Amino acid sequence: MKKDEKEFECIAKFINESRNAAIGLMNHASLSTYWTVGAYVSLRTKSGSWGDRTVDALCDYLKTRHPKLRGFSRRQIYNMIAFYDTYSSIEFKNIFDRLRLDEFVQSATAQIENCAIVRSADERIGHAVIVQSLTAQLGGSSAKPHAMPDFLSLATFTNHAEIINRCRSMEEKVFYILYSAHERLKFRELRRAIVTQRREGQTPLVEYKWWSRDDGDAAERRHDRGDQAT
Repeated sequence: MKKDEKEFECIAKFINESRNAAIGLMNHASLSTYWTVGAYVSLRTKSGSWGDRTVDALCDYLKTRHPKLRGFSRRQIYNMIAFYDTYSSIEFKNIFDRLRLDEFVQSATAQIENCAIVRSADERIGHAVIVQSLTAQLGGSSAKPHAMPDFLSLATFTNHAEIINRCRSMEEKVFYILYSAHERLKFRELRRAIVTQRREGQTPLVEYKWWSRDDGDAAERRHDRGDQAT
């Protein structure tokens, strides 16, 4: 490769990395929004302050008063509740700690956070202020929302909804978060993979060393479809 081409390739690599970082930031911001909304509504309903009619009223309010806010239908709101309830549970926390999933995504998270463009955009969003405001409105409730684990940013919300609605065990859910990220699956491809696995009567095994933690790059795939998850 000629000298100029090496420089051109360096520029191309920077562009791709910046784009990927920006996409990662946007996905993380969207997930944080859905997590916070899901947490708020979940805690309201569990405390008895809200019922199904209140949730319906919320959806109607957003649709009529804020028509530009897309993606907050009744079904989606309940998907947000399920998103929060599933991954704020003790069961998920136990698996998260056992598999050290925080270390699993450190390299991917660092790539996003270390991008100067992304840091600047993140500072302008002011997302934390909005979250704090919603949390404060919960008043004297003893139940406070948990923070969203960065691990969840490996998948899109559409994929999360598919995983939560179709996977039975928590380990299976974790596996498909990793699998969809590794294979870069769209939700239809993810659905096909889950349905095929279910039809064959096989349960995937979560292997937390699927990716190398040393270099952060995708390493060997360890997808033992014939083994039972433990």
